[in-house]
Amino acid sequence: MARQAMYHYVYSCSGYDRGDVSISMNNLGLSCQQYVISSYELELLVCHRESEYRNKPKTVDKIARFYQRGQFVGSLTLAGSVINTRLFKRLRNLSFPPTHWFKLVNLSCA
Repeated sequence: MARQAMYHYVYSCSGYDRGDVSISMNNLGLSCQQYVISSYELELLVCHRESEYRNKPKTVDKIARFYQRGQFVGSLTLAGSVINTRLFKRLRNLSFPPTHWFKLVNLSCA
């Protein structure tokens, strides 16, 4: 939910069009103040952690605050780079040999 809200914020408030850029996370932090109840809506407010607004920034530093039933329940901070989508796809195109994939180990709990 917070990740989608961060992208929405970047696309609607920073001058970039949807799909032109991607966010590459450098730092992610989570702070939980209390449990949330799945039966109730969770509201999310995203804003800058820094005070100045920049058009088409090269970096993002955002905080998402979570509220449930009018009470603050936690926050997520995200800092990272804004990267052109074509470059991001090239950088993220990794292929691993089959021998590098992990295998599940069956551990008995005796």
